[in-house]
Amino acid sequence: MRILSLNNNITTFSTMYKSITVLCVSGIIACGIILFGPATFAQLQSADSALGKITYPIADLGSCSDKKNCETYCEQTGNMQSCIDFAKKNALLSTGDIEKSERVIKRIVAGKTPGQCKTRGECEKFCQGNVANIKACVSFAEELSILPPAELAQAKKVAQALEGGAKLPGTCTDKQLCDLYCSATDHLDECLVFAEKADILPANEIAEARKIASFLKAGTTPGACKTKQSCESYCKSEQHFDECINFAEAAGLATKEDIELAKKTGGKGPGGCTSKETCATYCNDQAHASECVQFGIEKGLISEEDKENIKNVTEKIQQGLAGIDPEAQKNVEACFENKMGAETYRKLMAKEIVPTQAIGTSIQFCFEDAMKKYAETMRAKMMQEGGGSYGGGSAPQGIPKEMMQQIPKELQQQIPKELQQQIPESIRQQIPEAAGGYQSAPTGAVSPQGGAAPAPSCGMFTNVPSCDMIPDPRGQEACRQCK
Repeated sequence: MRILSLNNNITTFSTMYKSITVLCVSGIIACGIILFGPATFAQLQSADSALGKITYPIADLGSCSDKKNCETYCEQTGNMQSCIDFAKKNALLSTGDIEKSERVIKRIVAGKTPGQCKTRGECEKFCQGNVANIKACVSFAEELSILPPAELAQAKKVAQALEGGAKLPGTCTDKQLCDLYCSATDHLDECLVFAEKADILPANEIAEARKIASFLKAGTTPGACKTKQSCESYCKSEQHFDECINFAEAAGLATKEDIELAKKTGGKGPGGCTSKETCATYCNDQAHASECVQFGIEKGLISEEDKENIKNVTEKIQQGLAGIDPEAQKNVEACFENKMGAETYRKLMAKEIVPTQAIGTSIQFCFEDAMKKYAETMRAKMMQEGGGSYGGGSAPQGIPKEMMQQIPKELQQQIPKELQQQIPESIRQQIPEAAGGYQSAPTGAVSPQGGAAPAPSCGMFTNVPSCDMIPDPRGQEACRQCK
């Protein structure tokens, strides 16, 4: 069930601020590497749970007497490990930060950091003072896994763009300055141009950001909001829903279908969910399945056909199972129990629960998978018997089994189609078109036994719940003609 998440669309422009400044220059070394004294003790002082643990002087840290004195102590190469040990002992930093710090300490001691910087200040100066140094800083961050993968990927793109001659918006040199510069509506176009050149935003997000930029400049966004936070705050209020949805429509931030859906639902789904993800999570919980189906019916989101399918899903499954080979039936039911759980499958067949989207996906997958396997089994049987006998009869003349073994598999699959008229009718009738098997001979053709080829039968499709469940395109087409 798709519910429009208006906030995500309205505030797309704000993502460029983060993307443009993801390089963070100082962040690659100083912000990303928290081993330096200022970073360690800044975190320590800002953590409420840690405040009560700090008692000066700290004996483990050279008896430093206050924050500034301890920062100075921890910036010295020989003291860094002691500071990390202290943070580890007192749970002042996360395990991940501790591990990153220890990796960097080894490089500092070995003199193998960018520009051989040893302190936060030195690293900031090296990485943001010269564009030529940025590549080395990014490589260092990558080698030591300092940045999360997504941020690293964008940092590399920014570094490449700068190497190619691009300039950061307003010549900003760190995250704070870039954030400040790009938050001004007069600079939006410049910031977007850089984001596009550096390829740090997908083309669709660039396009959406440009749409919003014109509204920002004119001051005609909902409530005249200018930042992600202010737009989210404004549009979360139900009393502003109409204004926000009208803005999304005017700015082309959502499809006509999504706009209509939002108007039908008031922007909220079952349980108050407000996005595709949260609604899917809520409605795939079996405890909410009935509520979600009822919501869809009341809001006109479920068609009459879908309502009937939901109502008769048990009968559809039973019909589908009855219409396939017994061995395939076993495979389908085993798949049901594996995908949705034996108890859920039992309740579904007993009509104790209504199907969720996840259950519907499992049903389709299991039927398709079983029919594909059945088709493969029949093809294998045809290949094997092609060099022997058919129930006591003579094998079709044409390609010996030894030669077949030398032909690539992809070509083997085509050969039986050319030899259909040489296959005994008793065998050919065992391979339904719906399972990806072989079609009857063309009208007027003579079968190997001398009789006219039987016309295609629609009987095999009677109990197929949906023609889409048939893996072979020819079978799907035949099914639709029969339906």
